[in-house]
Amino acid sequence: MDYDIAALADISIPTMKLPKMSLSKFDGDYLQWTQLRNLFTELVGNQPISQCQKLWYLNSSVSGGAEKLIRHLSTLKAYYAIAWTIIKERYNNLRLQTTAFIDRLLSQTTIAAENTDAIKELRDTHTRVSSRLTSARYRHSYP
Repeated sequence: MDYDIAALADISIPTMKLPKMSLSKFDGDYLQWTQLRNLFTELVGNQPISQCQKLWYLNSSVSGGAEKLIRHLSTLKAYYAIAWTIIKERYNNLRLQTTAFIDRLLSQTTIAAENTDAIKELRDTHTRVSSRLTSARYRHSYP
């Protein structure tokens, strides 16, 4: 069979529009990186949409320090992979993530009097940090 390469090059892949979704803005907080990475990868990165659309969603999902890292990039489709790599190289740092979680654990306020809300917050923070460290393959044991 003979294929007309020029005709095949004109075939366009239909673009898919993702439903309106609201990812919380990632501002560069290492405590929030894993959540953004996992949600963004699943909801946008792995979807059959154009690179330009992925870049638009990425730009819409970042603010603060994370936004500053990629704001200089054009919205051309070729820049999605570059932008996502820049973000991942900065925030996908297990040592800095772990430091941020431990800092959060150690910076909790002292509970001066019996206060159920403060005790719940202390416990919730401990649970979040412990879960994160465990998921990062750090193990802890208490006597």
